[in-house]
Amino acid sequence: MQTHFPNVALTFFANNALMIEAALGNQIRSFVADQQVANYYLTTSRASGQFIGVKHLYSGELYYATARSRAQALGSVIADFNNVTAQERNRILSRWMHITTVYPDYLPNLVIGGVGALVFLYLVVFKRAVKLRTAELARTNQKLKHLSETDALTGLWNRRYFLERLKLYGQANWNLTVMIVDIDNFKAINDTYGHIKGDLVIKSVAEKISGLTTSTQTIARIGGEEFAVAFVDTATGASEQLAENICRAAREIVLEEIEYQMVTVSVGCVIYQNACDFETLYEADKLMYAAKNQGKNQAVIEYLPSSVQIIQSAK
Repeated sequence: MQTHFPNVALTFFANNALMIEAALGNQIRSFVADQQVANYYLTTSRASGQFIGVKHLYSGELYYATARSRAQALGSVIADFNNVTAQERNRILSRWMHITTVYPDYLPNLVIGGVGALVFLYLVVFKRAVKLRTAELARTNQKLKHLSETDALTGLWNRRYFLERLKLYGQANWNLTVMIVDIDNFKAINDTYGHIKGDLVIKSVAEKISGLTTSTQTIARIGGEEFAVAFVDTATGASEQLAENICRAAREIVLEEIEYQMVTVSVGCVIYQNACDFETLYEADKLMYAAKNQGKNQAVIEYLPSSVQIIQSAK
């Protein structure tokens, strides 16, 4: 004890029984005893769990001894024992005493519990990290999808998205309105005032069209100065009125950047009695060019009856 713990206050007892009794009586906090002796006293007492082994101080040294009545034989014992090899001494020692490092009884459970807690914490952190990463990827994918479907200049849908919506519209048995809106004389605006001013005109027209439509109607920029509008299940008169309103709203655009010149658009509007008859933008585009040939700044509208014939059989 003085070698390993030189700073502790030591109390000596005449025998192990007195020391164990003092320990069980809370007179000392810890003690040093032969393992077998300590185990015997502690396991036979009512406070067997009060003390646990924490360190093994056995030095591994061997001492010579004989019975008092045969003290004269001690010299021969020492002389003979000196002839025993170190390997043989270790073998004898291992048979006499099994030396193990002693830890508190709760240590294995503490280690298992600690490892379990670390594993649980890792799984919680890992699950949360995966969840956050998944959400981040979902937001990124949604953002990329939105960018791939919208026009950067106006914020409207682009041609790709517009055509996909038309495919969906065509799957139901309802009427379908498709409009092509083209800014008149746009090349002259670009040539005279530059492309930056031309972009301003495009954005202004996009805002006017957006202000006249609802969330159930699809509006897209499908070309440089060309827009498209599509919607379903709307009365013919309402579609015609919207086409006229788009022409009127464009004329109301006032821009200092192009010296307050009037902005006009030509609109081609085709109304399909049955949405499944729609195939391409050809009909609406043809009507838009008809509006330009008739002087621009107007809408040309055509109603297309359904090509689907219903035949009733008489019974």
